[in-house]
Amino acid sequence: MLLTSTSHYFEMDIYRVVFSLLILAYACYSDIRERRVSNIVWVVMASVGIAFAGYSTVVQGVSLLILIISSVIITGTVSYIFFRLGFFGAADAKALICIAMLFPTQPVFNIFSYHFPIFDAFVPVVFPFALIVLLNASVLALVVPISLFLRNLHSLGLKELMRNAAMCFVAYRVDIDGLGSDRFNRLTHAYKEIDGHLTRRYSLGGTPINSKTVQELKAYHGEQKVGTEAWVTPELPFILFITLGLIACCLIGV
Repeated sequence: MLLTSTSHYFEMDIYRVVFSLLILAYACYSDIRERRVSNIVWVVMASVGIAFAGYSTVVQGVSLLILIISSVIITGTVSYIFFRLGFFGAADAKALICIAMLFPTQPVFNIFSYHFPIFDAFVPVVFPFALIVLLNASVLALVVPISLFLRNLHSLGLKELMRNAAMCFVAYRVDIDGLGSDRFNRLTHAYKEIDGHLTRRYSLGGTPINSKTVQELKAYHGEQKVGTEAWVTPELPFILFITLGLIACCLIGV
């Protein structure tokens, strides 16, 4: 056989992996194009996950069902906290919960005569496989702040960059007149005028850019309360990194 499985999931691991990657590939496509993913995608993924869970429970017993439930609860709790803090979007949280349902443990399978994952890393049972995927995704996503820093180093110069060192890893500056075309960016700061005095504070997760915020910034600029540029932070298609993190876990084991 081209693809086989040798794990305790009774030759089901490879089917879980293939199905998950197909679903996540479509989610990546949608996230990159629109920065949103239809809930239908997660309904399908969760439904198939429930079917796999039911079959595996019948074969292996209630102990596996308890493992699946704990995986979903722990992953769901962490994902919800990260979502509320603005670290990623609702679709990213749903993707991780679906992965937790499909993979309560590390999948193990063969491709031709090659065994995967390459390394059998020890992971405590209380630490769900989906959180390993999240950890990998976070490491892979570090390419973004590094890229932003290099972009700012090129555009701002070393002296200006040193004055905004922390900001240069999460945002870059654009002309206020061009904000309307920044479809997948958010303002890094929230602006509020109190008694004629304009305040600017860092906004965790960013402030949405719409016609209202653009008009307000242009008005503030006309009153010489802000400069010609504003800091924006890109909205990441984080599901892409989650997918890459899952592939790394399945093939490498870490």
